[in-house]
Amino acid sequence: ADSPCVWIRWPSENDTITMYWTEFNGVCYGYDSVNVYFGRVYEAVILTNPSDTFNCGPSYGNLSAQQPAAGYGYWIDNVPNTTFTPSPMANNNLVATIGQGSDSYYGWHCFRWITVNGACRDTSPPHCVKFIKQPVANAGGNYWPGLFGPNHHIKTDTVCGCAYQMNAQYSVSGSTGVWYSLDPVNVYFVAGQGTSSTVNNDSLYILGTGCYTVFNPNKPYREFVWQENNQGLCFDSDTLRLYFAPRPTGNFTVTMPACRHDSSMIIAHTWPLPNHEDYGIVQFIWNYPGGVLSPVISDPSTSDTIYVSWPTGEQHVVTLITVNKWGCMSGIVTRIVNEPKAFDPNKDIDFATCGNCNGKVVLSPHYIEITQNGDTIVHYNYYTFNWLDTNSANVVRENMCPGKYWVMVNGESISPDATPGTICHDSLLIVIPDTGYTIAQFDTLSIEQYQAAEYTIHLINTSINGKKFSWRIYDDEGNLIHVSSTKDLNYTFTEEGCYRIVLVSKSKEGCVDTFEYKYVCVEAVPVLEVPNVFTPNGDGINDEFIIHGKSIEEFECRIYNRWGRKVYEWNDITKGWNGKIDGNKGEASPGVYYYIIKAKDKKGKNYDLSGYFYLLKEKK
Repeated sequence: ADSPCVWIRWPSENDTITMYWTEFNGVCYGYDSVNVYFGRVYEAVILTNPSDTFNCGPSYGNLSAQQPAAGYGYWIDNVPNTTFTPSPMANNNLVATIGQGSDSYYGWHCFRWITVNGACRDTSPPHCVKFIKQPVANAGGNYWPGLFGPNHHIKTDTVCGCAYQMNAQYSVSGSTGVWYSLDPVNVYFVAGQGTSSTVNNDSLYILGTGCYTVFNPNKPYREFVWQENNQGLCFDSDTLRLYFAPRPTGNFTVTMPACRHDSSMIIAHTWPLPNHEDYGIVQFIWNYPGGVLSPVISDPSTSDTIYVSWPTGEQHVVTLITVNKWGCMSGIVTRIVNEPKAFDPNKDIDFATCGNCNGKVVLSPHYIEITQNGDTIVHYNYYTFNWLDTNSANVVRENMCPGKYWVMVNGESISPDATPGTICHDSLLIVIPDTGYTIAQFDTLSIEQYQAAEYTIHLINTSINGKKFSWRIYDDEGNLIHVSSTKDLNYTFTEEGCYRIVLVSKSKEGCVDTFEYKYVCVEAVPVLEVPNVFTPNGDGINDEFIIHGKSIEEFECRIYNRWGRKVYEWNDITKGWNGKIDGNKGEASPGVYYYIIKAKDKKGKNYDLSGYFYLLKEKK
């Protein structure tokens, strides 16, 4: 055919023929060829069971298709990142694995098988599969590879007591789970229904007697299975093996020391046979603050009996925690160790007085103690004594000076845990006080100095522990002028002078103390005397006009001549007028002069005196 566009028909399928095109321009020829394949469209057929529509996990191995008689076929997925093993062109034994690293790849995937024969293609209807994440059940507990043999992935834990907090972990968000027991007898889940529970962290109890499985030599454990379910289609299970062991009581007993600060025997409760809480104890955690462990026990952590003493104190705290061979610990158990009472014999003490060695002690060797504590307990003892300073055994000791004395008291132990006949020794301190002292004293704040006679004092006795008193007053020459035995003192000084006041206090025990006040000074009875004549002639006799005054506190004197002219004045009673006038430039004339005196004595009395006196000038 000479047309470039032409249809051809071939009598058989799957043949390839070569068609040539020749072109001539009148001189030259040119040609070209094309291979034409006469193929066949082969139907794409998926052979996988149409009901196989979900898969647990990321890999699906059930894809199968019919291989075309000619050409080839391959698989595709509507979700990206799916891989096909060994190849997407494998029609059988092919594994489709969805994309990894994100849970978003889980869900529906639709696979198609495509046949290719030359340019001929066919696509199958989709085979849709829901991929569901496969849960990996985790029952909690502890896992040690190979603990229970090869390929055993059993978890395990030790339970101290009969209760356990389950702790299964979900591996897939939104999944559910269920606990159930392989040993359902007496199993009880709190939130669940008896032997099963849908709560992953439910509280488990083993009820009834004999819950401690470790005492069963044939099967010392109980097993529980946690099954996780994702969307009701994908499941996985994990086994938890629990060993139920007893929690020790930690109980122990203490004894009262035989003698004060001797050792107390402390015994922990243990049990030699199984089926008891205190069986199998391997460690003892003792605590005895301030105590001293007896060297008889080399390692108290492995000993159920220890011996401890305390050097001081009356009560001592001991605590114990016990640990058994399954690692179960008791709580902290506390006991009190009481020291026996110190020997305290009856004693009469006469105190020493006034620093004298006149004290006395009488010790009683017989002792009876009656204690009311629900029951009446009567305890008798017989004491012997040893005075440590004299090494004597006297029960009566006299002529004792003030001070401290130690005596060793010997007697039978009062501890209920002591061996009968045990003798103990206690040191007893006896103090002989020095008593009877008195302190003499009186209130001196009311005493005022340099008061004019008559001056009365009122003294309040403030002596301490005084029984009898003696007041004594002495003048400035040491003469005793007054004695009184009254408690307080009232006394009036009638003469001027300085006086010493003494108070002697005496206690009922005869001790004496003295308080002395030096001095109270009293001035004379107020006096104001005016002379009526003086002779200022220089002979040393009556040369000045002097006012004789005693106990005068304020003073003023003015002198006038016969014509009423003031010729002199002064305000110091110890001074006077020497007969000079005009600033000692002239001498006053003999004759009559007039004085005016204003004064006040120490008792507050005012004086207004006036009168005449004579100035005479006699020859020397």
